Amino acid sequence: MISSKELMARSGLSRATLNNYIGLGLLSKPTIRSGEAGERLLGFFPDSSLDRIETIRKLKALGKSMPEIVRLLAEEELASEPGEVRDLPPAERGEMQVSLEDLDTPAYMFNYRLEVIWHNDAARRELFGDFARLPASSDERNLLALMMEGASDWKRELGDELLSTHLRLAGTRISRQGLLGTLRGLAPSRHDRIVRLLDTLPAAEEQRQPVLVMPVDLPQGKLAKHYQLVASYFREGVLVVLTPAEQADQNLLGYLAQRDVVIRQLLRRRLPVLTPLAVLVADLQGSTRICSELPPEEYFELINEIWSSMEPIYRKYFGTHGKHVGDGMLYYFFPQAESDYIVNALQCAIELRERMREINARWRLHKGWVNDLYLNIGLHEGTEWLGTFQSSTAVEFVVLGDTINQAARLSELSRFGSIYVTKSLLGRMSSQDRDRLTYGVARRGAEQQEIFIEKSFAQVDSLIDLNSHPKMRDVATLPVTELRGLRRI
Repeated sequence: MISSKELMARSGLSRATLNNYIGLGLLSKPTIRSGEAGERLLGFFPDSSLDRIETIRKLKALGKSMPEIVRLLAEEELASEPGEVRDLPPAERGEMQVSLEDLDTPAYMFNYRLEVIWHNDAARRELFGDFARLPASSDERNLLALMMEGASDWKRELGDELLSTHLRLAGTRISRQGLLGTLRGLAPSRHDRIVRLLDTLPAAEEQRQPVLVMPVDLPQGKLAKHYQLVASYFREGVLVVLTPAEQADQNLLGYLAQRDVVIRQLLRRRLPVLTPLAVLVADLQGSTRICSELPPEEYFELINEIWSSMEPIYRKYFGTHGKHVGDGMLYYFFPQAESDYIVNALQCAIELRERMREINARWRLHKGWVNDLYLNIGLHEGTEWLGTFQSSTAVEFVVLGDTINQAARLSELSRFGSIYVTKSLLGRMSSQDRDRLTYGVARRGAEQQEIFIEKSFAQVDSLIDLNSHPKMRDVATLPVTELRGLRRI
């Protein structure tokens, strides 16, 4: 037998992936017993589990999907051991699998700004005040505010217990300062109530387990009813499911262990929201010419290198990928509990430019080019509707409104790797953060020399000839500036 700790260390699996394989029936459920020192319980698996994980890895490398892998391995086991009764996955046993539609008790998801991004009807009725429709604005979807609205006639101590439970859930991933930042839109009395509850909570320990289970009491008329709260953590937020304690079901935990399945279902049901955001559009200058100069395999190699090199930078600054025509990039930056989304977008743009210079140096050496590669960037901000477009196989985040089109126009205005941002975007920054920026407008002097005027703006139509660039007429009167640097704190 091999412990779960050793199995993960030797196979390289994460805890979430291990739980997913168990939920799918690809690995047998562990035997629980004490570890070597006897101080805590561990799960132990058959020694053959390492071989099974390696087989799964090889099948994935061949392009097999997880459902195909489940089927293939099930068929292999049935063929090799016809007389053995095996613990098949729920779907193969003929049992009903749990899904979001099966959850008839309160279930909801909130992001790390404590905004509700999905809920079922039971949560609306029993927790959030039985509203006809979730408010449109992200600021009005604060989880705590909705709970206080729904709990207005509950016993005070019961409501405080529920609020404190959710503060503890969020506090495992969000600092106290970050939690305070999510309260800015609350009425003073509600704000003070949450702050008092925060003051009574013990210091939060960082929680990296993907699923937490804890007891909680909810009102049932004038009485309290005991519930089991199951919280599953994702990059997008926390999914919470409340079930009566006497109905606690292990099938729910098995369902939540299938993290890729759960998050796909949640993203398909994410409710559209009116939210502030920053939009970054980055385009490779002269991409048509570069494509004509390179063999197809080298052009795709270049584009893939750019994308793979840029992806960690976007993730570092909490960027969300959006669809953009051609070989350019489109990313959204939404408000965050722990950081300023405007500063995130600006820092991301600066690092993208630096990374592009590194790629350019490698390709100049590789190809002996005399020309340079430039990534031209445009940044704008606004308040727009965020939702999803869905097909049978994919879910895509989509933002509606003019903010994207205007950011795209600024990327076209940018040349030779410059970064153009709007005045309105810088206006959303604090004066302290704005003082860290080097920005301005380049003008031509009497002898046609470039003069850079710091901390200045200009309308787009004063920077280019609109007759030569008719598409820029859409943003002709937009005040913009060129971002040249950002001093770190």
